[in-house]
Formats: sequence, C-alpha cells, structure tokens
Amino acid sequence: MLFRPVPLIWSIDGRNKEVSLETWYHMELYEKDALKSWGFRYDLEELSGMRSHYAKIISEWKNIAFSVTSEDLEERLNTEYMLEAQHSDPDLFRIPMGTAKQLLLCDEVPVYRLLPEGAEKLSPVSAVKTGLWYQSYREFAVKPEDLKSWISSAKRKLTS
Repeated sequence: MLFRPVPLIWSIDGRNKEVSLETWYHMELYEKDALKSWGFRYDLEELSGMRSHYAKIISEWKNIAFSVTSEDLEERLNTEYMLEAQHSDPDLFRIPMGTAKQLLLCDEVPVYRLLPEGAEKLSPVSAVKTGLWYQSYREFAVKPEDLKSWISSAKRKLTS
C-alpha cells in the first residue's frame, strides 16, 4: 500500500509553502535545515487508510512477538552465543568467564570448560591451582537444569 504525501513546508519567515516531493528531495540539506519546521500533508481519505494499514501491521507484529515464550527466546539466544564458541556444546548453556568465576566461587553450580574433546567439569580448587583463567581454552558452560535450580534458589534467597 503506497501513500503519497505532499510535503508542507513552513519557510523561514513563517509563511506556509507547499512543494512537490521532487522539489523536496532535490533541496539541499542546508535549505531544509534553515526551515523553522516542516511536515507531510496527506489527504483525509488516505489518513484513514493509513491508520487501518498500520494498525493491522502492528497487531501482526504483536502476535508474532508474544507467541515466542521466554524459554524459546532463552534457547535461541544460547544457541547463537554457543555457536560463537570455538568448541560448542548444544546441550549446555555458555556463560562468560566472569560468571564462571563467580559460580566456582559460590560452588553451588557445576561449571564446565568447553574443550575440543568435550566439556570438562571443573572444581574450584583445580581452577585456581592450574591457572585456568590464563590457559587457551577459556570458554565455560553450565547444564540447563543446574542453572535453573541455581536461579530459583537465588530468587528464594532474595525474597527471604
């Protein structure tokens, strides 16, 4: 659906001046910048058509947006984040190194290091002793069920 606006330009001295679209597009930026204000004018018949057209598009977008559950979104985001890893594992949730350090410090959730041969479970002591943060494989992940239980326990701690 194509709507044809007619630019309505207010000149510098405040008088209204109507120009064609071609004139408007060929104006230099400094000419447009010198205007007090400007806008587009539509015929009344076109306005009602535009409103219904855009209302329909917005309702379609809302239907699409609200049909995606938070779990679907979380899974899609993790999949894209995991694909960026050198050694991805689609069964795990990839986490940044800072998060891995915090989780190892709390020792509440098992943390895995993503290696070429597969994920390796880490212990907090081995991570510190071996200088894990300075080695070449510094991509980490957690199991989805461990992460969900940790999040729910963190929420309980916050509310109590």
